[in-house]
Amino acid sequence: MLPVLCLCQETADDYLNSAKTNIKLGKYLEAIEDYSSAISIKPNLSDTYFNRARAYVLLEEYNLSINDFSKFIDLKKTNSELRSKISQELGYSQRGLMKSIIKDNIGAIEDYSKAIELNPKNADNYFGRGNVYRETKSYKMAIDDFSNAIKYDAGYGDLEFTFFNRAMVKKEIGEDFCQDLKKSCELGNSSACNYSKESCNPKAR
Repeated sequence: MLPVLCLCQETADDYLNSAKTNIKLGKYLEAIEDYSSAISIKPNLSDTYFNRARAYVLLEEYNLSINDFSKFIDLKKTNSELRSKISQELGYSQRGLMKSIIKDNIGAIEDYSKAIELNPKNADNYFGRGNVYRETKSYKMAIDDFSNAIKYDAGYGDLEFTFFNRAMVKKEIGEDFCQDLKKSCELGNSSACNYSKESCNPKAR
């Protein structure tokens, strides 16, 4: 029997599956190439841009990741593609994080604010924006955001760091911060325990 020749080309899904495998293997450049090939076949798959953006993050290529998060957001606005599993909110949140890393604080605040507008009960977005407000010395707004992050915490976040960060901001503006340090310590933050011993016992104060 003569062998059957297959002249079929790889599909976008083939490249996406290959990208997932390469990510697991730590082959981030190869994964990016796979995502790019999938995009060349189906340029309107919004999640592919998101996943390529995450791969760029793993390579610390933050500006390239921002470009892809932006493309993802734009596609989510105009394309109600059924197979998309990633929310527009997450796109804004991730782009906000990348902008904060490259010190585009204004852009980061805008993106986190948009994410909060889309989902007002996601603690992560308040935590992220709170950190940017702290960086820009907007301390009152930082405290408000850390307080909301605590309020909306779903039990799987890094709550000990939220209390710690709020404590540090309170210290900057002369408010009592020891209760937040104590809570952070109780939740397992050893740095808060040490700092509390140094700053919050009667002799230290």
